[in-house]
Amino acid sequence: MTTTDWIAIISIIIAIFSLMYSIITNRDKFVISASERKNILDWYEKTNTVIEMLMTQTDATDGKIKKETLATLSTMIEVGRFYFPNISNGIGKHKPAAYQGSRHSILTFLIYIYNIGKDKNISNHINHIIILRRAYTSAVFVYLKPREYLRKLKQNSYLKISDDFKFEDFIKSKHPEKYRFY
Repeated sequence: MTTTDWIAIISIIIAIFSLMYSIITNRDKFVISASERKNILDWYEKTNTVIEMLMTQTDATDGKIKKETLATLSTMIEVGRFYFPNISNGIGKHKPAAYQGSRHSILTFLIYIYNIGKDKNISNHINHIIILRRAYTSAVFVYLKPREYLRKLKQNSYLKISDDFKFEDFIKSKHPEKYRFY
């Protein structure tokens, strides 16, 4: 074998190892982002539970329960600062580190809900909370990009994910169980 042959063989081996390394590191990045995504979704689920609890409390609800619910929402907002830190833009340099800059919009929706929840006549503001909650959900949706995540999940796993089934297909079907819902 000539030197050229050896260089070609070594080049092929290096290329194979480079390809394997690239595949492995890309999957590791996907796993890390999936883990972070799960943490955010867990936090999101908890905040939504608290918002639902706040909306179901009537004006006659025991003040202690409402205070506990608001305290939990406040805590969830503070935890959210670690997922959605303020945008560093020079505003509020005199404030503690976590509060410098402009607040992330995801947290702003929660703060507005919190402020509405402090009102003694919360039942007058349920529609406002619903609107803010939907905007909050949409902001988290845009941040997590579930469609892109599912595309990556298809690429990096053996899962078969279908997005072509619609509820209308179920209604039009001859599935005997569907009549139990009417």
